[in-house]
Amino acid sequence: MPAELVQQAQWVLWKWKLKEGRRNDGSRRDGTRREDWTKPPYDIHGRYAQTNNPSTWNTFDAVRTGMLKGGDYAGVGFCLSASDGLTGIDLDHCIDPDTLEITQPAAVEIVKRFECTRIERSPSGDGLRIWVKGKAKRSGKAPQHRWVEVYTSPSSRYLTVTGHRWDQSAEDITEQHAALDWLHETYMEQPRNRETEQSSGPSRTDKELIEKIRSSRQGGGI
Repeated sequence: MPAELVQQAQWVLWKWKLKEGRRNDGSRRDGTRREDWTKPPYDIHGRYAQTNNPSTWNTFDAVRTGMLKGGDYAGVGFCLSASDGLTGIDLDHCIDPDTLEITQPAAVEIVKRFECTRIERSPSGDGLRIWVKGKAKRSGKAPQHRWVEVYTSPSSRYLTVTGHRWDQSAEDITEQHAALDWLHETYMEQPRNRETEQSSGPSRTDKELIEKIRSSRQGGGI
């Protein structure tokens, strides 16, 4: 596990849980689809943890002990806070779980940009998690590339941690401000839609000019 995370008391447990109202449809061997499942966090006492409530978090050793005691836990996760100065980046469905080859062409460049920090495989086996020291300018899913997600405080999120490091990445979590800025500009900024801007009606300046012309006509001018 990354030392930069282990030393923080911001850990929770998690387990797979079938979403309410979902049912078996035969698309997987167990009759469910991956999107039918969620990963709620738990504290070491088996109660739901709150990602915005540090009193429900614990040390890494405590959650590891709790996991070994049973309870059908699938793994551990790390809750982001204002004090850790970290950003977590999710790249969903971008690698082949059998060959470990990156299947999403755009993900190749993202991984290359962040190869000097810690990258792990996600619990699903076909995604990557990038850990970075530094604050992203915006949290959430990328507007036009929903397979890219970025999370940092004050976004109250927890991110699963597997310890399965991507071989081409660094062992430690490092500062990558230039890469974060690039990711924001490339994926997270809302794209400007010129057609929408042009069809949204006249601007304030245009309206003032139109009103001036109307006033002039009414006064016998132009």
